[in-house]
Amino acid sequence: MDLDQVREQINEILFDVMGMDKIKLNENYFYEDLLGEAMQFSPRDLLVLFVHIEEKLKIQIPETDILNGCFNSLDRINNTVCRILQEKRIRELV
Repeated sequence: MDLDQVREQINEILFDVMGMDKIKLNENYFYEDLLGEAMQFSPRDLLVLFVHIEEKLKIQIPETDILNGCFNSLDRINNTVCRILQEKRIRELV
C-alpha cells in the first residue's frame, strides 16, 4: 500500500466513521495539528482514529511513535502507517 492509498484509507475513517465535514476543512488539513484550532480533535477523537486505523489496516502503532509525535497530524500518521506497513512486509518476506 503506497502513501496515496494509506491517505485514502485515513480519509475514509475521518469522513465515514468519524463524520468529519469535508467542506469545513481547508486544503492543508492533512498537515494541521490534530489538537489545534483548525482540526479541533479531542483526545477521544485521537483514540477513535488510532483504533480504527489499527483495525482497518491490521497494524499495531507502537507507543513510541505516539510519544515521539508521529500521531499529531494526518500527514505524520500517514507516513508512520506506511513505514509500519513496509516493515510488516519485510518481516513477512523473511
